[in-house]
Amino acid sequence: MDTVIFILGSKELQILKSRLEKSLEIISNYPSSPIFVSGGTVLENGQVESAFMESWIHKRVPSVTIYQDNTSLDTVQNIIHFYRFFKNIQNIFLITSDFHMKRCLVCLKILFPNVNIISRPCNTSENRLMSENKAIIRDVTRIHHYKKKLKGFL
Repeated sequence: MDTVIFILGSKELQILKSRLEKSLEIISNYPSSPIFVSGGTVLENGQVESAFMESWIHKRVPSVTIYQDNTSLDTVQNIIHFYRFFKNIQNIFLITSDFHMKRCLVCLKILFPNVNIISRPCNTSENRLMSENKAIIRDVTRIHHYKKKLKGFL
């Protein structure tokens, strides 16, 4: 397997749907690539993020292979669980919101330093730059801690 489509969840249904809409562009161009949907938060409609994403995609593209992580509650957990599934890949299509993209890219590059990461951000009207900068520092620290723990197992 050389290319995986990685879609991060959101507890906000409108943001989640915009990420899913963006994913259709990639899925149509890479229909044989597996898809990894990640998110364990229960949405306002009562569904877990990843289950909602899998169902939404399968209704539109029934033939794709989807791996589901239904336990991650934040960005770091999303990325760690993705890493556990796909250690030996060449390309990642990363789909998340524009305000969230930088943090995801920085964290992914720590665990996948030699992988080509193609970002596909969803445009939002949200301005979360200040809170995202703080979140980047927090999450990079957590990812580095996880990577140090892994060194004994790699």
